[in-house]
Order: sequence, then structure tokens, then C-alpha cells
Amino acid sequence: MSLREEGSNISKKSLILCGPYPHDNVDKSGFKKIINLDTSSISTHNVNLKLFDISKRLAQNPSPLILDMLEVGSYVYCADQAITRGGRTWKQDGKDWNRDFVLHIPVRNPERWNDSKTKELLEQALGFLSDDMYEFHFSKLKDEIPIDQYFDFQDTIYWSDAEEVILFSGGLDSLAATVDVC
Repeated sequence: MSLREEGSNISKKSLILCGPYPHDNVDKSGFKKIINLDTSSISTHNVNLKLFDISKRLAQNPSPLILDMLEVGSYVYCADQAITRGGRTWKQDGKDWNRDFVLHIPVRNPERWNDSKTKELLEQALGFLSDDMYEFHFSKLKDEIPIDQYFDFQDTIYWSDAEEVILFSGGLDSLAATVDVC
């Protein structure tokens, strides 16, 4: 039986506030722990997600949905690392093994992320994988941090219509093959 089921005022929930925003509209009372995580702000930045390291290896720029997924995953991972499962040993026979997270995350497309089925599947999948409870609240990302664009694609160019692709590693054999094709 959890402390909440017994009628105690002490909650086992941890509030995870993500992004550079003050989250003034979030009720912060009754939580065991409150943690602020931020990938973007220079002053409060404490999550090191380097989107350029990912995007520079892709053939096209990541979509807003992919960027959201990477950020949501980063926040979940950091929350997992920030909230202990009871310390270095199994205190009280693992009583604190299960954790309860409430995450407030700004995203580019909150309508998609706030879809009840999407949230339910995300919460169930993470709960199954970690044996923890998750509750997500998504809001609109106010000031998107631009990432370096690897390619300057235009909406009218479709890379799937390419007739040929030449792999050029920079070695002498690649140079010879490229010169031969051109």
C-alpha cells in the first residue's frame, strides 16, 4: 500500500519541470521532490542534449516530431538519473524502488503529444520498462532553440528522386571512383 493510499499527506510523486520556463501555472505543492531540467537556456541549462551531433549525421534535417522525441527522451532519462530508487542499498527492503514522475515538458506540437492515446501509450511503455509511474503534461514550446542545419533543404526538393548517389569517404579510391563517374 502506498503512502497516498493510506491517506498520508506525503506524496511519493516527483515533479519534473522541463524547459527554461518558470512554470508558474503548475501547482508545486505536495510533491516529494521538485527538479528543474533544461536543455536550452544558457543560464539554467543542466541537460546536455546536442542535437547537432545527431542531425549532422542524417541525410536531412530532423522533423519537429523527432526533435520533440529526442528532448522528451532526454528529460525522462535525466529524471530517472535524478531520482534515486532508495540509495546505495535496498533501504526498507526496496520500498522506494518504484518512483512516481510528473513531467511538464514544452514541445513543438503539444496537440499531438497531448493526444490521450499517445500519452497513455508513452506512460504505459515507460512504466513497463522501468517499473515506475509516469504522468506527462505537454505545453507549447515558446522559444525554440535553433539547431545548426546540416543541409539547406527547400520544400520543393525531394531527395528520394535522386538518380545517383556517390559515396565519397575522402580516400584515394573514392576519389578515383568519383572522377570515373563524373
